[in-house]
Amino acid sequence: MINISELSDFLGGSIEVLGFEKGITLKHYDEGWGFQYDYMGDPILLNLDDITNRFLPIYVKYHYSEKQPTITLMFCPDGKLAPGIQPFSLPKQEFIKVAAIRYIADALHYHVMALHSQYEIILNKNMRFSFIASKENINSYTFMDQASPYYEFDALLAVARRAYDTCRYLLWNAFKPGKDYGTVPRSFERTIPLCSNLDPLIRKDLQSSWDKWGSRLTSYRDCIMHYCPVDFGMSNVFLHQEFPNVWTVRAPIPDNPNARSKDKFTYKDKIDALSFGWNLACEILCVLRTVVIAVSNLSTTPTTSNE
Repeated sequence: MINISELSDFLGGSIEVLGFEKGITLKHYDEGWGFQYDYMGDPILLNLDDITNRFLPIYVKYHYSEKQPTITLMFCPDGKLAPGIQPFSLPKQEFIKVAAIRYIADALHYHVMALHSQYEIILNKNMRFSFIASKENINSYTFMDQASPYYEFDALLAVARRAYDTCRYLLWNAFKPGKDYGTVPRSFERTIPLCSNLDPLIRKDLQSSWDKWGSRLTSYRDCIMHYCPVDFGMSNVFLHQEFPNVWTVRAPIPDNPNARSKDKFTYKDKIDALSFGWNLACEILCVLRTVVIAVSNLSTTPTTSNE
């Protein structure tokens, strides 16, 4: 549950918008927190606790003063703010590689925000139908031909997969077995076991991240690139009315991307593209930061001579 007062004090600014899973976006008004569609004049006021008890927050928008630009920060699923990537104190060649990692980190953030935005667009389009649905007492239905969130999901997967492999350059230069030990391995998966000079606990964490997220991410990416898209049906999404005139979106993705065929996909786990993509992005941001800090610590640690 979000404590707005504590979050505002921590950020040192006024909170304007909170974005949640399923496309819910709450804006702060004089009367309280509300959900507003593009073409509706009055917001639908909601109890913030009702939202935070059901959905995890994905991002916050705030500003220090009305004259300052709005800042957007992403949350992690545990409620903490997603880690940022800073170059720290590094030699020039590592600094350039970290700049590439920071680019990837910013791209992850961008695509999560863009994916959430596509959910919002669908909710706005849905309103022209929801009034009809409300008259017929319908609280859930399938909205067909809504491919835009799946497009963004595809893009997020590509960046996420690239993020893992981008790490290998920093890791290999800093922690490879020996100074003249071959060239950089072709993938993150091959690099980690060979980095014998990397702290064993860090190596274990990076390997665990790959085992839990990297391999599955690769399955989705490979399916999309080489076999078929992972959208549901004809790019269908599911809509549900959580509160009067307040709807949510779920864009299903399959449980088994390794099936590599729409005819064989299953959806038992009800995985949502936004929730999965957001969790994935946060995981990789933590990996990127871990790698950068490990290399930074190595470059600033005095070396001792055995001679």
